[in-house]
Amino acid sequence: MPNSDLNESLKRVQEEIGKTQTDPEKQGMLDQLSEHIQRVFDEPEGEHHDTLRERLGEAIVQFKVDHPQLGQAMEIAVNGLSNIGI
Repeated sequence: MPNSDLNESLKRVQEEIGKTQTDPEKQGMLDQLSEHIQRVFDEPEGEHHDTLRERLGEAIVQFKVDHPQLGQAMEIAVNGLSNIGI
């Protein structure tokens, strides 16, 4: 990923995911999202970027109210992805 600010925002999402405790179903969603972010870091030229913004958007809806720091981190990452055209 070309944008260091975006990289930092995605790392922050991963950190917040690591701090978040929730029910098993939602935890599974967070674990999958964290793995998706890691694939973006591991394969910067892959197609993972296209679906990451969508998955983050869905997760914001699920977590924004009960986990505001996580929701905020996700919103910043979505904005960063939008800023680079993803």
